[in-house]
Amino acid sequence: ELPAEEYRVIALFPPEPGPGGVGLADCLRGGLGVLPPEGDWRAALVAADWIIDDGAVGPYGVVTGASVLLSGVHEADIAPDSALAELARVAPRLSPYRPIESQLHEAAARHRPDLHRPVLERITSEPGRFNRNMRSLLYRHLGLRQPLSIPTTDPVAPPFRLD
Repeated sequence: ELPAEEYRVIALFPPEPGPGGVGLADCLRGGLGVLPPEGDWRAALVAADWIIDDGAVGPYGVVTGASVLLSGVHEADIAPDSALAELARVAPRLSPYRPIESQLHEAAARHRPDLHRPVLERITSEPGRFNRNMRSLLYRHLGLRQPLSIPTTDPVAPPFRLD
């Protein structure tokens, strides 16, 4: 539905077998890009102006500052005290009955990063320290002493080029 000369639309599918059929084939012929398995989904989120999410990556998309719209997320499927539950309270829902482009621009115009603070707080209370905190937790649960060396985390690779 979005004009290909103005928008680059990329779909992220989970690693297990994804959707198929005539609907997806038509979307691919219409210009939909699909992030290949070797592409890093985090880089795609960082590069996005808008994120339309079904509940899988939206809370992480909030970190980038992009407008996040929810699509296909059912309240009954959301853990009540999760980052997704916080996002569902503030993110606009994508309507299948209205043009997507106008919904994207409305979401950008109404976007207020301060409303996403509870989402970010559900993701982590210590930004940038997840790897060290998780490492400490795992060694503690295993009853082992941590090695003295501290591993480093590689930064997210640049977005995968699809052109």
